[in-house]
Formats: sequence, C-alpha cells, structure tokens
Amino acid sequence: MNSANNREDRYEEGEPLASPSENATSDELRRHADHLFVDALLERVHGTETPEDRTQRVMELLERTTRRRWTLPRPPWLGSGIGIAATLMIAGAFWLFTGGLARDAHAALEFIMEKNAQEVDRQYAVMAEGGTLFPGTVESVVYVRGGDHFVIRRPTPLGDVYVGTDGDLAWWIPPVGPIFASRDADRFRHFISKKGEDVPFLSLQAVLRRFGEDYDLTLTSDAPEGAEGDWIHLRGRRLNSERVGPETIDLYADPKTGVIERLDIEGGIPLVGWRRVRLSFAGSPKLPDNWYEHSAHHESDRKVFHLEDVSLPKPAGATESSAGTSTPE
Repeated sequence: MNSANNREDRYEEGEPLASPSENATSDELRRHADHLFVDALLERVHGTETPEDRTQRVMELLERTTRRRWTLPRPPWLGSGIGIAATLMIAGAFWLFTGGLARDAHAALEFIMEKNAQEVDRQYAVMAEGGTLFPGTVESVVYVRGGDHFVIRRPTPLGDVYVGTDGDLAWWIPPVGPIFASRDADRFRHFISKKGEDVPFLSLQAVLRRFGEDYDLTLTSDAPEGAEGDWIHLRGRRLNSERVGPETIDLYADPKTGVIERLDIEGGIPLVGWRRVRLSFAGSPKLPDNWYEHSAHHESDRKVFHLEDVSLPKPAGATESSAGTSTPE
C-alpha cells in the first residue's frame, strides 16, 4: 500500500521513484523491479493526460462498454421469454377485464334483486306474442309486492282470470266455477300459458334468480328503444341450449332505484309457447292490504278448493277426495 501511495505521489508531483538501498534484500529488489515495470506502463498510457482527462476517458470507455453490452446478440430463449411474459400479461389483463365485467353484471343483478324485494307494490303491463301454432298477442297485468307476492290478471272471452299468491298460499280464479288454492304456485302454470311450459312472469323474483344462474350476463348502460339517458341494461343468453326456457333476456332498470322498467324475454318454445314477452313498468299503485289474497278478487260465496294431492282436479267426474277439500269462503 505504501509503495502504491509513493508511486501516486511521484507521478502527480513529478518526482522519480526512489532507488533501493545498498543493503536491500532480494525481495525488496524484486518489488522495486515490479514497481519500475508498472511505472513504465503507467507512463506509457497516462503520461500525457491530466487527471481530468483520464477521468473523462474512463467515463467514455464505461459508456461505450454499456452500450455494447445491450447490442450483443440476445440468447434465443430471451426473446421467447419476453414474448411469453407479454402474452401472459395480456391474457391476465383480459381475464381480469372480462372477469371484472362478469362480476359487475352479477353485482348489478344483486342490486336489482335487493331493490325489487322491497315491500312496494308495482304494476307491470305484459305483452305476450304467441308461437306458430297459437299465434296472436295476449295482454295481461302483473302486480308484485316484494319477492313473493304477485297477482296476474289475464282477460279471456268469458272474463278475467286471476293467478296469484300472498307469499304462502297460491291460487287460481277462473271467470266462473270454483276457485283453486295450493301452497305450490307451479300447479297453476298451465292456466296462464297455453301448454303449461315455463311461464317467465309467474314470479318476477324467480325470473331474476334464474337469470343469474342459467344465463351468461353482460352489462351495459344502453337505454331501451324510445328511451334516453343511462340505464342498467343486463342482457342474458341461455347457457344450456338444451334446456327449455327463454333464449335471451334483456332487463332494463333504473340505475338509482333499481326498479325494473322493462323486461324483454325472447325464445322459449316457438311452436306452442310464447315467442316473445315484454313487461313494462306501469307505476306503483296504492293497493289494498289483502290484494294478494284470492278473496280480494271474487265474490264471497264462491267455493274454494284447497288442493292436497299432486294433480289438479278434473273438470268433470272428479270426486271430493281427488280434488281436495272444498270450503266456501
């Protein structure tokens, strides 16, 4: 270390390297020879440069070395590795984007279900377009309160037909004859539709549950035809093409209140069922407390059959045991 310091001092100050003493050992002489050799090399390379010039030259050398390092041929695996990483990043971003959209759609549906489960009366106009074998259009009115109360009023040539439930007891009121009641609302599906297939508006909350389970949902803010502004628009396409049910469902809801403003249902069974059904929000009327009970829609002297078996009573020749119990109400 001392020799190096002496060399640096000599070089900077222009002093010659000290000669060895007469009594120097062989090791000291060898070290002195080494110093002379190093001194000659340094003099050859740096003798004409100032310290500032040397510093600048070294920095330029380092810079050239750095640039050259990046221009060297890359190993074959490096390019493919970067490509794979980029592909994974793009795929991950796409998954997060599409996954996020799906989560947003189901979150919007949960918001709508929560709002429509509130104990508020709402009225919907229903327009149902028949299939090939049963063409024509049927207009009905649906009243809903929360998720488990509804009344459907459908006009017929003999008078209005009512189907509904108070959340506990479901019932069917034909224009004439007895009234039928059951704790299973599915018993009365075929009194609403022509062939008893799945009736999409039998329970609005049930439609929403099935919407989330059986359909691939997409979410936009598109307004329905003839409307303006931002909406919650959920479009669902049936996941299982072999399952009976609407092929597509378009739901439009108010983004602030969550109220379903329109529900367009298409597909189903085009030959015998409904080809297209549309529900349109018609307001929130003030209804009697017993509106969802059958007694609010018929005379008090009509008989009510409470069904206890799995089959509906036959129109003719049915016994009281097969039809259920009959009670005047």
